[in-house]
Amino acid sequence: MTTHLAAGLWHCAPPPAGAEQVAQILHAQGLDVSDVRVLDDRHADRPVFRARIVAGGLTGNGDSADVVIKYHGTAAAEAHEVSRRLWAGPLGPGRTAGDGTGETAAGDAAGVPCPIAVAAPSGLVITGFVPGPPAGRRGVPADPALTAAAAHLLARLHRTPVPSVSPAGRAVVPGPGATRGPWRVRDHRGILRSLWRKVSDLVPRDEATASRLGVVVALLDRGLALRPVHDEPLVITHGDFSPRNVLLGPDGPVLIDVDRVRISLPGRDLAYWGAWDWATRAMAGEQPSWRVADDLVSAYRRAAPEMAVAEVSDVEATMALHRVAALVRIAHGWSALREPQNAPVREWIVAEALRWARRVDLGG
Repeated sequence: MTTHLAAGLWHCAPPPAGAEQVAQILHAQGLDVSDVRVLDDRHADRPVFRARIVAGGLTGNGDSADVVIKYHGTAAAEAHEVSRRLWAGPLGPGRTAGDGTGETAAGDAAGVPCPIAVAAPSGLVITGFVPGPPAGRRGVPADPALTAAAAHLLARLHRTPVPSVSPAGRAVVPGPGATRGPWRVRDHRGILRSLWRKVSDLVPRDEATASRLGVVVALLDRGLALRPVHDEPLVITHGDFSPRNVLLGPDGPVLIDVDRVRISLPGRDLAYWGAWDWATRAMAGEQPSWRVADDLVSAYRRAAPEMAVAEVSDVEATMALHRVAALVRIAHGWSALREPQNAPVREWIVAEALRWARRVDLGG
């Protein structure tokens, strides 16, 4: 059962200073929490905590449960709304992704944490705690044996019902308290606009890399203007689908962190998993390849044949577009790549993005 502890996001508190402040905030909201401690402090602007909560005020009984408390700032209500929609769809407990044939199948275990509550003015979102390590972490790629399970999890996500889209390109989520924030549509042109913003954002801190990425995005832009791309369906995409955001829970893999959810194209998630693997192996000193990415696309096509995702062997622009976008995002966003010792890896990633952009521009 989920609840909104407060409404409105006109003003939002800054990130909590620590576990004690989180406890104070939630006690003030009427929640009985204990054992609050830091779970992930890698990002000061969006800290994550773990706690024990007595669920009496939420479920009507005195049971307690382990929870995760994450700071989302002004996007807290949106993040909670996303979690609720995913929980109510194929990723919820007892649902199944199906295989596109219409045949029934046994229900899957929950593929996302249970949404519990949102303390909107404080920017905090509470979800159930999932025990288990991530499928991979920076410098440690995921086991390729997990590829099929990752494809099945992604198929469940992409089958989540998409809110109806208005002519203005925004999804309409009916009902009181609904939010349009996470339901913005990002198609091929929207992806390009996002990449140009990343290039501009990079200029102040690394003008040389920004200049090289500008060449990459310009080639991509020109190539897409000259030739059509595969007609992908619009689905709810995760936006950061990588082994770091898949927990190996006791009942199967669980998808976490919905900060970048958008209505977009399936290739957005497929390519990011593959690019993450490519870049992670490069940072680990290995020879990177796209084998894991290719295997994921093949497994996804088997898990979700109705999505009509482009064949990985196609020379059309579709998968190349998504791989360029993923690599540019990595070159722009991974803080580890800003360290001097990782400069050669950063250059390698930019060069790989350029290779794929040329494939789009030259038609394969």
